[in-house]
Amino acid sequence: MSQEISGNTYGNLNVRSSSNWGPGTSVEFSTLDYNKGNDTAGIASASWCARVNDTNQWVSLSALEPVEFVGVKTQGRGDNYDQWVTSYRIRYTLDGATWFDGPTFNGNTDKTTIVTNRFATPIVARTIAIHPLTWNTHISMRFDAIFKTIARVQVGTVTHSTPISSEVTYQIAFPQAYPVGVIPQIITQIQQVDTNNNHCLSVFVGSRNITNTGFSFVFQGNANSLINSITGTWTAVAGPTYF
Repeated sequence: MSQEISGNTYGNLNVRSSSNWGPGTSVEFSTLDYNKGNDTAGIASASWCARVNDTNQWVSLSALEPVEFVGVKTQGRGDNYDQWVTSYRIRYTLDGATWFDGPTFNGNTDKTTIVTNRFATPIVARTIAIHPLTWNTHISMRFDAIFKTIARVQVGTVTHSTPISSEVTYQIAFPQAYPVGVIPQIITQIQQVDTNNNHCLSVFVGSRNITNTGFSFVFQGNANSLINSITGTWTAVAGPTYF
């Protein structure tokens, strides 16, 4: 299973903003629990601060390829000013051109508490944006996104050890489920066959009922194929829609 990753805190995501109040208020200083003591130059305000207070302001976090965003964390300004975002809307995009509206959340009620809001359904996107809707005195925020990487390729093997007269099916669950809507291509092959009758060997492998969580692996043979055991391999490949 893919583990959840914090993006902004550990530099896994590229962070941008609509505007900054000044050099010391950029997203460079927006990581959770950031404070002036972390800034050797002494210019940081200990949060991102927007240039103006309106609902056109935003911060975004971008991955190099699509990931599953599962939630966001927010925190108020980390110095002497009582500034924080009290509510915000999520927006997201796969290609950087077409944006979709996500959920709206209540944010912070003070400047120190980290508030975590998790999405009811993970959002598959390259970029996620936080759009402040309401705020206390000024739009200022430390923030982070929580996400999981998406496995492009997954592989496995299936072994059957009794005679196959027609068809045998095994239900395969992917080690990591693909996001909802991502249906991978399945490639099946025969890896090894142990048989007592090479001249009458007629066995095939295939797949059906493919979903984002798994598929049916199918062995097909006939009564003349005296098989002691057969091993097949499968490879699941996520399509180009998301990569």
